[in-house]
Amino acid sequence: MEFLEAEIKRLGFLEPTLIQEKSYQAFLANKSAILLSPTGTGKTLAYLIPLLKKITNKSNHLQALIIVPTTELALQIKTVLRELKPVYTHQTISASDDRLRAFKSFTTTPPQLLVITPGRLADLEKEGLLNISTVKELIIDEADMMFSLDFLKEIDNIIKKTKANIYLFSATLPAHLLSWAKSYFKGTFLIDVRKEIKLNINHHLIFTSGDKEERLFKLLKVLNPFLSFIFVSRNADIEPLYLKMLEKGYQVGRLSSKQTLRERKTIINNVNELKYQYLISSDLGSRGLDFEAISDIIHYDFPYRLEYYYHRSGRTGRMLQEGNVYLFFEDRLNRKIAALKKGGIEFKEYQIKNEQLIVKPSGERTLTAAEIKAIRSVKKPTKVKPGYKKKYQKEVQKALKKARYQRRIKK
Repeated sequence: MEFLEAEIKRLGFLEPTLIQEKSYQAFLANKSAILLSPTGTGKTLAYLIPLLKKITNKSNHLQALIIVPTTELALQIKTVLRELKPVYTHQTISASDDRLRAFKSFTTTPPQLLVITPGRLADLEKEGLLNISTVKELIIDEADMMFSLDFLKEIDNIIKKTKANIYLFSATLPAHLLSWAKSYFKGTFLIDVRKEIKLNINHHLIFTSGDKEERLFKLLKVLNPFLSFIFVSRNADIEPLYLKMLEKGYQVGRLSSKQTLRERKTIINNVNELKYQYLISSDLGSRGLDFEAISDIIHYDFPYRLEYYYHRSGRTGRMLQEGNVYLFFEDRLNRKIAALKKGGIEFKEYQIKNEQLIVKPSGERTLTAAEIKAIRSVKKPTKVKPGYKKKYQKEVQKALKKARYQRRIKK
């Protein structure tokens, strides 16, 4: 454990995180494991530091293999390896590399550690360039993403052939996938520290009227973040929102899978150089990437998959620093919000009034978008007659009753 502590301090951190300690013990005991820990708790170092001890210079063969789902994560690990300055040789192969040149380099001077994406790994295997028999340590990062059918087909042959210790790392792993992983990766034991780690993240549930865009700009008038990521579920919504924010004078960038690898690398560099105050991102930006400076996360809309709320939110509060997350309340999200609360998210409820974020009074019920629409549908009388207010209120209540009835039917 002294070696781990020394390396962590050499990199500028005070002490190892819990997952780093548990992982280090598992690696040194040669115990295959499924390791689960919240986003932002140092999982990349949790496997890279033990490899400093496990990879030996006595053998020039490939000894450790790290499989990651995205090019962005592969490049990030490459950056961290440069900072670690290991004595062993390492190579990163991803979609951003020239395939033939990368494979030639791999066969000419085989690295002792290889970081690779599933597609490139399958290509190496097909061409007979990969000797899996020498690999002693196999790491699969962002494991829940890797268990999709597309990725699994590409790495299945490798997993079946290897006799290496296997380590799966993830921030989230639904119960059905966890059960399947234990069966598929026989002999692995579970290290789950998610409930033991309390992240320093404030989760704000915002009650306000308007469509997605209106709600966002109301919130932006209140905030002045150091760096905020605005997560959007649909790629089609990114460009219009980006142009609208530019038009309003915000210092903003955007990141999505629709951009080329070169464009995405430029955007990531710009974020690290603090050239933006806001970055509009698809869920591509919610996994694997480590940006230390993100102070605020805004969910423009709710992610398609519940676990992505954790991944998006985990871009802030890294390594136990303080962070802020904002989610807009919608009546249709009641069940999902309840599931997040059950999963340990502690929301505080707020309203936006007079361009200020204020705590929502307890017991006060906020109108839904459908109810607001119903109220607006009732025409105000143009002529003032005796009893007009009472008649108007009666019509409003009738419209509200109809809207609430329609909502119950949909449920």
